Amino acid sequence: FCIRGRANGVSRSHCSIQRTSRGWTLKDMHSTYGTFTERGRKLEPDTEHVLQSGEVFYLAGKENAFRIIME
Repeated sequence: FCIRGRANGVSRSHCSIQRTSRGWTLKDMHSTYGTFTERGRKLEPDTEHVLQSGEVFYLAGKENAFRIIME
């Protein structure tokens, strides 16, 4: 799964979400303005962040926020 968008600061291939042996992971794809956790930590490119249900992440700025819901 790859998130693609045209919002301010969002790169064409900004980040990816994948199912791995560790669970669902979020990975920045060398975006220009970054991928951030809810607490504002910027993800290093190509480094997996394990997502938890209810967690929020954002692309470039908080106006591009997404909440993870796992059932």
